Amino acid sequence: MFGHPMLLQFAVENFRSIREQVVLSMLAPEGGEGAELPARYVRNIGGQRVLRCAAVYGANASGKSNLVKAFRSLRDLAMAGTKSRTEKLPVVPFRLGEAWATKPTRFEVEFVVGDVQYAYGIALTRDAVVEERLHRVEADADVMLFEREAPEGDAEHVFRVGDAVTGDPERRQFLHFVAKATRPNQPLLAEWPERNVSEFDTAVRWFHDGYAVIAPDSKYIPLVDRLQNESMRGFVETQLQGWGTGVERLDIRTAPLQGFNSIAPEERALVSQHIEKHGSLHFIIEDEPNMALKENDEIVHRRLRFQHGAAHEGFAWTDESDGTRRLMHLLPVLWDATHDPRRAVFVVDELERSLHATLTRRFVEEFLGAGDERPGQLIFTTHDTNLLNDSLLPAASVWFTEKDREGGTHLYSLAEYPPEQLARFTDRLEQGYLQGRFGAIPFVATRDQLGWCPSREPDA
Repeated sequence: MFGHPMLLQFAVENFRSIREQVVLSMLAPEGGEGAELPARYVRNIGGQRVLRCAAVYGANASGKSNLVKAFRSLRDLAMAGTKSRTEKLPVVPFRLGEAWATKPTRFEVEFVVGDVQYAYGIALTRDAVVEERLHRVEADADVMLFEREAPEGDAEHVFRVGDAVTGDPERRQFLHFVAKATRPNQPLLAEWPERNVSEFDTAVRWFHDGYAVIAPDSKYIPLVDRLQNESMRGFVETQLQGWGTGVERLDIRTAPLQGFNSIAPEERALVSQHIEKHGSLHFIIEDEPNMALKENDEIVHRRLRFQHGAAHEGFAWTDESDGTRRLMHLLPVLWDATHDPRRAVFVVDELERSLHATLTRRFVEEFLGAGDERPGQLIFTTHDTNLLNDSLLPAASVWFTEKDREGGTHLYSLAEYPPEQLARFTDRLEQGYLQGRFGAIPFVATRDQLGWCPSREPDA
């Protein structure tokens, strides 16, 4: 069974604005605040106290989104890999230093599935995987599951499989054969499922099911289908009611696909062909999630209607505010965090996009819960300093990105500051942050300070 997944640590080097390695740790600091955090903020796993939330602050263009893109790139590598020998790998090295252009990009991640801890690392250029390894982390040692490295020159990759994977010589020989036949630009973690190799399934599934990455413009495409589940629809309705959206109920309307004017006739034909082959189709039109399927030998279309009052026939998706529509794409996160044990790590870029500050705060509060043992983790970037008030987030859950003079992104935690300095800003971290006490804020200068004003002759 695929147990509750949780992230322990994520590291990336030489990726976009990130030059030297940055590390986002979800382990609560030992001693001090870290040892006293209430249950809503941490979960005990194998003797480790794992944080459930991390908020990343920083000025525009400081590298917050690049951290999220690193999460996405690693997931894409593990899930999809490449489809041909000539396809480029999805990495962009640091561009503001010539020496970094030829160095590999590195990703490292430590995670837990159930009670088993794994460490996966990969180094790659646009053209090839340079190193790749998967270890199981135990109390007294790391157990190597597989390792791969590319020697200098044109020599073949060197591959090793650990004794803990299998004791069957024929099976080990097969694993070596698969690894040897893998393209230089293909991660093994993506190749194993293609070759029906099941020995590394738990780690592979963590990347497929364990975490999701949500961009500011991400749309939850299967929303209509998921809301056919009465329990989930009731959950979303309760949230919309309690958050002041004015929505009282969600209805799912069904109509013949032929009457859906938003799809051109030639596109309807393609949709029908797809449904005949696959049974259903989820798609987005102008931000709106839609669903088409075959029902009683007829191709039908389903979409949402928002009920604001008993006497009203319901509003269409496009009638709702940007904030309500953004919530509809985000609320599945809250549902999955509490109801789906497979996917529990959510990485969200610009959580506050289109949301009022009170709704962003409510979202975080709902995710954290009231102290239950829900396992979900929420990692998000934000400019919403309101979240720093009233001790909503402990210092260990607050992170900052800042660029140095050479344009490289650095990542650091509020918990790295001396306790006596933080004590002066108890319950008013927002004020301290905006005053520049922790860095990671924009430098805003006047035209005079920048020297952009026209020069004037001195007074006589």
